[in-house]
Amino acid sequence: MLSLRTNEDIFDFSSCWTNKLSFSHIKRSHLLLYFEMPALANSSKAWRSWWDRLHELSKADGVSTTELKQFIDDPPLKSELPKLAAEDMTPTDVNECFGLTQARGPEAWQFPRPLILIRPDFETWLSTFKERTSPSERTEARSRCKIDGLLFTIWENLKAHGYLENGPNISLQFETSLECRPVTYHNKQQNLVGKADYCVLFGEPKHIACHLVILEAKQDHGASTSTHGQILAYMAMVQACRRARGQSNSTVWGALTDGQWFYFFRLNNEGQWSAVAYQVHRDGWGVIANVIAYMIVQGHETAASPLRSSVSPRSSKAARIPCLNIAASLDAQMFSAAL
Repeated sequence: MLSLRTNEDIFDFSSCWTNKLSFSHIKRSHLLLYFEMPALANSSKAWRSWWDRLHELSKADGVSTTELKQFIDDPPLKSELPKLAAEDMTPTDVNECFGLTQARGPEAWQFPRPLILIRPDFETWLSTFKERTSPSERTEARSRCKIDGLLFTIWENLKAHGYLENGPNISLQFETSLECRPVTYHNKQQNLVGKADYCVLFGEPKHIACHLVILEAKQDHGASTSTHGQILAYMAMVQACRRARGQSNSTVWGALTDGQWFYFFRLNNEGQWSAVAYQVHRDGWGVIANVIAYMIVQGHETAASPLRSSVSPRSSKAARIPCLNIAASLDAQMFSAAL
């Protein structure tokens, strides 16, 4: 059973979807996607002992309701695993934790272009922005302003050309907290955590852990190959959730940028990742915008892919990771394809 937990409510998606749940309803809520407790045969001895005792009490004569409730409220607690920050991981670390490999060859990035055309007013806005902010320091906030404007422009173009007419709704979310547990890092079990700067979400709230395109921002001239581990970790976490859910297409797209350099990533169904780099002055905003547009269109199509009845074998060596938690503050709904 897959459920969505907010701070106030629990919604069970194993039955029919009866309540209309909008993003405005769960604004400022923390979302938790989780799987039901596994079968007792796979649980710890403490859990089995507690469950057996609970079963005995439920059938015993003379047991008060209060006594039974007290026992239920005091289950065996598992010790909390240490947390591992995604930003501290290298690509090699991510490969080892999730059984990934780096793909060879340019095949993943041979796609038709252009999908959209950048309007002249975007270039005008960028010139004005650069002029007005040139004395300021090269901060991540400055980079994000350019990224915000670019994403708005891309979405408007895709919508105008009809690419987002059919299929799930689309929204953009900031500062999405991710947690994947557990992973094995340096021979120790740890909970992998992080906070993605941008997430393009596809579909209803119950799907957000599976249908993401992740973008990570850095300060001006701060994006480099040394920071690739963080975005790869986020993408691997999302793919693990898709696989556990039985998604037929587990490909994940991501980007790392400082507003000047754009590193684009693709993690395919076989657990192989590849990356390409574009530079604004060398390649132009139009080329970069079309790569992002293609990623959004692909994510839109992936969100509509069917579920499998079971997870088929894969070449990836990673163990199946049971859940991905997303604690999301849905304050920043920048756009919606449902308009």
